[in-house]
Amino acid sequence: MVGASEEEMAFATNHVIRLGGGIVVSRGERILAELPLPIAGIVSGLSCEEVAKRMDQINDACRLLGASISNPFLLIQTLACTGLPFLRLTDKGL
Repeated sequence: MVGASEEEMAFATNHVIRLGGGIVVSRGERILAELPLPIAGIVSGLSCEEVAKRMDQINDACRLLGASISNPFLLIQTLACTGLPFLRLTDKGL
């Protein structure tokens, strides 16, 4: 979870819960882009083409909000993946 305020993060989190898992980009109480991932919270039932389209929308929305890297969610997912044998962030720290 990345956010600018507790209220915005709560709004986005509640929307992710309604989706059954997924990725949400919001500004205030407005959803800018979303990708539902209802299968175990990490897998989409959408077509590959639709997932790619939505990821493009997510990356565009992140850039609109000021992200300077090309694929911010990939970076967040990679850093949090505890299956990686090197640098990772967990609830126990770096």
